[in-house]
Amino acid sequence: MGQGQADLAIQMLKECARNGDWLCLKNLHLVVSWLPVLEKELNTLQPKDTFRLWLTAEVHPHFTPILLQSSLKITYESPPGLKKNLMRTYESWTPEQISKKDNIHRAHTLFSFAWFHAACQERRNYIPQGWTKFYEFSLSDLRAGYSIIDRLFDGTKDVQWEFLHGLLENAVYGGRIDNYFDLRVLQSYLKQFFNSSITDVLNQRNKKSVFPYSLSLPKSCSILDYRAVIDKLPEDDRPSFFGLPANVARSSQRMISSQVISQLRILGRSAAAGCKFDREIWSNELSPVLNLWKKLNQMGGLLLEGCSFDGSRLSENHHDSPSVSPILPCCVGWIPQVMQRRLWDKIVLGLGILFTF
Repeated sequence: MGQGQADLAIQMLKECARNGDWLCLKNLHLVVSWLPVLEKELNTLQPKDTFRLWLTAEVHPHFTPILLQSSLKITYESPPGLKKNLMRTYESWTPEQISKKDNIHRAHTLFSFAWFHAACQERRNYIPQGWTKFYEFSLSDLRAGYSIIDRLFDGTKDVQWEFLHGLLENAVYGGRIDNYFDLRVLQSYLKQFFNSSITDVLNQRNKKSVFPYSLSLPKSCSILDYRAVIDKLPEDDRPSFFGLPANVARSSQRMISSQVISQLRILGRSAAAGCKFDREIWSNELSPVLNLWKKLNQMGGLLLEGCSFDGSRLSENHHDSPSVSPILPCCVGWIPQVMQRRLWDKIVLGLGILFTF
């Protein structure tokens, strides 16, 4: 999903619902303002039983909750790390894509491109030192870059690295970047990973200067050989893999710790608010119910003013008691003003009684 895809998505949705086919709409987090339109269309559809709609999206604070509640949710999170990222890329590529034209220079350039893509994505873990913000480098960028490199080695001409730099900087990866300093980082990456030393198979010294980690690329076009190189990489990322200083990891860990502590405090406040009794909040919430209850009780019977009666004893009202309390079923004795026997003052309580019909 993206700009200009809304009408096509609605058209395909109606067609698939009518034919009972499956439809997948990707990257809905980019069109959250369009989601109410999708909800409206879903409510008006009368699909076949075999119709299924798949929606993919990243976490977004303004994603429509109603659409989430009505869906079966499946969460997938890619394992972090440069090594895992490289392995995912080579698992998505087929052996034919690597060994195409049996060109070792092309295979090395693809490995360098996979490293470049992984570095751009994993560098987001060091915001704001890595990138100033989170950029949506995705699988579509990987596919576009592969197509450019595939055309770059089409023929016997010399490799035009400037052509590759320009497309990746201005059209693919650089098209998402809106900060000058981040663009300079991208330009530095392009110059580092895409140059003539990549295709120089004999000069291993230059090849070590291209990749931050000391490794040697195989002199073959077999995808298994390149996966073996990836397996030798360490599991934990090093800041040097991204051209960052060694102490940036401490800064990143400090920022992550602060975020975790802040989230825990929010949860703590929510739990404390749920356990603490706040009279004012409860009064505001229950006032409509209490007013309705009073009206129902005032339909008939006796009401006591200034005190309350629980069926066995009378008690004076507290400061937070209602001014008028209904009387539970009980016996009321009328005492005449003139009596031969004097009553104790402690058992006599004067109160006003309101009688309603």
